[in-house]
Amino acid sequence: MIYAVILSGGTGSRMKGLPLPKQYCKAGGKMLISYCLETFGRIREIDGIVIAADPMWHDILNREVERVGCQTFLGFSEPGENRQLSVYKALQILGVKLKTAI
Repeated sequence: MIYAVILSGGTGSRMKGLPLPKQYCKAGGKMLISYCLETFGRIREIDGIVIAADPMWHDILNREVERVGCQTFLGFSEPGENRQLSVYKALQILGVKLKTAI
């Protein structure tokens, strides 16, 4: 089984002047994270996707998952204080989901 983690917990602090984190900014008429969802959603070998994101973005992301028709979305994990902790938390969520599925 193959799973993907999308890290979307950053604040975009290095991107000066943006009104919101870069993953939620639009390019070509859609949020940058939408391109990830669409691409991962088309890869048949990916069995599930977890997004590490601040809860304040979950509603927006849920709508976007619906809009792009990403059938493999499993849910969210909380972001960590850094990238490594975000990955760790997402892997913990995957571990719990896999245990309950067995």
